[in-house]
Amino acid sequence: MNLKGKNSDASAAQRLRYAAFPRGSRRERLARWLLHNQRRFVFHAQQGPSALTRALGRKLRLAGRRLLYRYKPIASVALTNGPGTEPAFPGQAPGLVSIVLPVYNQAGLLRESIDSVLKQTYTNWELIVVDDGSTDDVAAALEPYLREPRIRLLTQPNQKLPKALSNGFDFARGEFWTWTSADNLMEPTQLEKLVGFLRAYPVAAMVYSDYLAIDDRGQPLRDPAFRPQNRRSPDAPEIHLPRNTANLNVVQDNFIGASFLYRGWVGRLLGDYLPWQGVEDYDYWMRMNSLLPVCHLGTDELLYRYRVHDNTLNARAAEHKIHDHAARLMTYEVDRARYYRQGWTILVDEPTAAWLSPLTPARCKLHRLGGEPPANCGGKTLILVRADALPSLSNYPRSPDLCVAAWFAGPEPNPYDFAVEIQSLADVCFAPDETTLARLGLLTRAAFRAAPGRALVDLALAYANNHLFTNKTISKADARRELPRAYLPTGRKVRVLLQVEDFLQGGLEHVVLDVAATLDPRRFEPALLVLGREGPAAAKARQRGLHVLHLETESPARESAYRDLLRQEGIDVVNAHYSLFGASTAANLGIPFIQTIHNTYVWLSPQQIAEYRAADAHTTGYICVSNAVAAYSDLRLGLLPGKMAVVTNGVDTQALDAARSGLDRAAERTALGFAPDEFVFLCTASLGEVKAQLFLVRALAAALRKNPRLRLALLGQAQSSPNETDYAKLVRLEIDRLGVGSAVTFLGYHERPQKFYYLADAFVLPSFIEGWSLALAEALYAGLPIIATDAGAARELLARTGGRLIPVPCGSLGTIDEYRFYNSVRAANTQFVDALSAALLATAANPEPPALPETLRQSFAREQAYRAYAHIYEWVASGGGFAAARTWTR
Repeated sequence: MNLKGKNSDASAAQRLRYAAFPRGSRRERLARWLLHNQRRFVFHAQQGPSALTRALGRKLRLAGRRLLYRYKPIASVALTNGPGTEPAFPGQAPGLVSIVLPVYNQAGLLRESIDSVLKQTYTNWELIVVDDGSTDDVAAALEPYLREPRIRLLTQPNQKLPKALSNGFDFARGEFWTWTSADNLMEPTQLEKLVGFLRAYPVAAMVYSDYLAIDDRGQPLRDPAFRPQNRRSPDAPEIHLPRNTANLNVVQDNFIGASFLYRGWVGRLLGDYLPWQGVEDYDYWMRMNSLLPVCHLGTDELLYRYRVHDNTLNARAAEHKIHDHAARLMTYEVDRARYYRQGWTILVDEPTAAWLSPLTPARCKLHRLGGEPPANCGGKTLILVRADALPSLSNYPRSPDLCVAAWFAGPEPNPYDFAVEIQSLADVCFAPDETTLARLGLLTRAAFRAAPGRALVDLALAYANNHLFTNKTISKADARRELPRAYLPTGRKVRVLLQVEDFLQGGLEHVVLDVAATLDPRRFEPALLVLGREGPAAAKARQRGLHVLHLETESPARESAYRDLLRQEGIDVVNAHYSLFGASTAANLGIPFIQTIHNTYVWLSPQQIAEYRAADAHTTGYICVSNAVAAYSDLRLGLLPGKMAVVTNGVDTQALDAARSGLDRAAERTALGFAPDEFVFLCTASLGEVKAQLFLVRALAAALRKNPRLRLALLGQAQSSPNETDYAKLVRLEIDRLGVGSAVTFLGYHERPQKFYYLADAFVLPSFIEGWSLALAEALYAGLPIIATDAGAARELLARTGGRLIPVPCGSLGTIDEYRFYNSVRAANTQFVDALSAALLATAANPEPPALPETLRQSFAREQAYRAYAHIYEWVASGGGFAAARTWTR
C-alpha cells in the first residue's frame, strides 16, 4: 500500500480546500452555512412533508426576528466619559475576579474544577462556591478548601441553577465576574487572557472565547453531534465560536459557551439570572447583548474545557424541557426587543437639563419636571434628577413603565440626607466619586460610579430598560429566592464573644440579650464578656444560661488576660457593643472584631473619637442599628462606610401579642387613675437630658390650656429613688412649677412593659438622639398613633407608617460636637416646645393609628431582625469580607 502517495493526495486536497475557502473568510462561512442548511433540508425532507413544513416555518420566523433587529445594536452605550471614569459599584475591588461555582450533586468532579481555579496564572481572584442543596458527599469534597483564603463556601436549599448563580453573585466584590461549573475546567491562562482583553478594550462589557469539548473521562470529545456548526472538522474537539454576536438574539443558538468574563458593574446592572431553567445563561447574554457591547477574544485560543456527559442539564434537556424553554425564550426576546426599542420620555429637573440637553439620546424626548406630567408623556418614562430633588417626587404617580434615577454632583449633599427617598423612591443612583459611592452602597445595591455626562444617561436608560421589562414580565413569586448561609464544617459551632463595658439595664442590654437568645444553639456557642460593672441585665444573662465572663478592670495584665481568654475559649468572632478594648489583640490573633454601634454617640470627646479611629484599623466591620447611626459614624467619627452594614433592632413581638390578649383595658386604666375620656400619651424612656422629657412636660402644659383631658404617662423611671438623677429631679420640679402634676403619671420601671402600650391612646418620643428606638417599634407594633422627633430611625419608619415627625432643635448631627450639642439641649428651645404641643393637640383631635405594612410588622420580631447577626458571624468566621455580608441585611 502506497501510504506516502495517499498522504500526498490528502495534503494536496487540503491545500486546495483552504485556497478556495480560507479559514475565517466569508467564503468559508457561506460554504458552511450552505452545507449545514442542505443537510438540514435533506434531514427534514426524509421525515415527511409536515416536518419539512414546520422547519421552513421556523426559518421564516427567524428571518422575521432578524428583520426586527436589523443587525443594529439596540442601545449605543458610552461606557465612560473618558479615561479613569469607568463605571463601578460600591465596594468593587479593583482587578479582582469573582468566580461563582454552583454545584448540585457533582461531588466526584468538584475538586478537579476547584483545582483548575487554583492553577490560574492570574492570581487576584475569589471563588464563591454555592452548594445548591446537594444530597451527595459535596461536603467531603469541599473540606480541603475550608482554609483557602480566596475561597468562600455557601450552602442553600435546592433552588436550581439561576437562583444559585444570583445568590453567589450577591457576594461578589470583583471588578470582573464569571462563573464555572463543577464538571468543567478552566485552562490556567483563562483569567489572564480575558482580563487582559477587558483592560485593553474599555468599551467591551463582556468577552468570550473558544473552548475545548471533553468527554466524561476528560478526553477530547470526538462525537460529531455536539455543536457541529462550530467545529472545523466533524470530529475536532475544538469549538470555535462566531466572532460577533449579531445573531445571538435572533437565531436560537446559545453559542457564547462557558468561557467568558464580564465587568462586575454590568452584573449589578443586569441583576439576577432569571428563572429560565436550562437557558438562564442564554437569557443573560441576550440582555447584555441588547444593551452593551459583547466581544469575542479575537483569537483561536481554547481557554476552557467543557465536559459533555450524561449528568448535565444539556444532556437531560428533554427531562428539563430545555428546548421548550429555549423556544419560549426566543418569543420572549422578540417582545423584549420591541420594548427596548420604544422611545423614552425623560423628565428632568433644572440641574439635569443643564448638562443633558445637548446630549439627549435618540428616541428620547426631554421635558422639564414640575407640575402635571406632560400630556404626551406616555410609554416608558425615566425621571432623572439631582438627588436633592427626590423629596419633590414623593407624590408623583408610579407606573410599571416609570424608572427613577438620581445623581450626585459630589460629596455634598451626602446621600444620608436623602436616605428615605433613595430607599423608597429611587430605582438607581449615580455618584461621581468613591466617597459618595461608598455611602450610597449602604442604602441601595443599585448604585454606580458615573459623573453627569453621556455615560450616566446611557447607563440609566440601560438599567431602566432591563429593570422595567423584567419587573413587568417576571412575577415576584418566581423571582423570590432564599439567601444562602456560610458553609461551615459539619458539627462545628461558631463561638461568639459578645463584649460590653458595663452591663446594667437599658436598650443596649436588651439588644445583646436578644441577639444571644436568637442564635441557633446547633450552630453557635455565645458567651458574654463584661469588662465593667454588672447589673440586673447580667443576672438575667446568667438566668438564661449564657456563659458570662469578666475581666478585672484595673489589672495591669488585662490585655494579656484578654488574649488568653480568646484562646482558651476558642473564640471565632468578637462582637463588641460600645467597647473598643482588645480590637488590636483580636486582630493579631486573626479573630474578626465587629463593633455594633447603637446610637449617635454625640457625647464622645475628641480623645474618644480618636480612639474609635485608631481602633478602625483593627475592626472587621460595623453593625449600625440605623441609617442615622451609620451617617454619624461616618461623618463625625470618621469611620469607613465601606465597612458598615445596617442591621435594625427587633422587639419581643410575642410578649406584645400576649400582653394584648385578655387585657381588661378599662379596669387597668382605672387602676392607673386614667378616666375613660382622658387621652393618654405614653413616653417610654429613662429620664435623661437627651430624652427631652423636660420639654415634653412644657409642651403638655401648653397643650392642656386647650385640651384639659390630655395625660402623660412616663414609663421607665422609678417614682422616687435615693439615686434619682439630677435631671429626674429637674423634671419633677418643672412639673410642680407648671402645676401639671395631676396630668403626669410616673409608671416606674417594669421588666415587662408591653401592656402599657395597649392602655395608652398614643405614643410620644421627644428624644434629641436615638439609634433605633425599641420603644418606638413596640408602639408601632401595638398600633398607637405616633409623635416622634427626627432622630435615629424615626424618619425611615414613619415614612412607611405615618405619624407626626418633629425636627430636633440641634440640627445636623453630622457636624455638631459634644459642646454644641449639650448647649442646644440645655437651651430654651421654645420652637421645639411649640411644635411638640401642637402635635399633642393634633394627635388627640385626630388619633390616626399607623398604617403598618405586614413586611415591616414581621421585621420587628427579634427572631427575624437579629437573623442577620447569625449570618454575619458565620460569614466573617469563614473569612468572608464584611461589606459582602450586607446581602443579609437588605
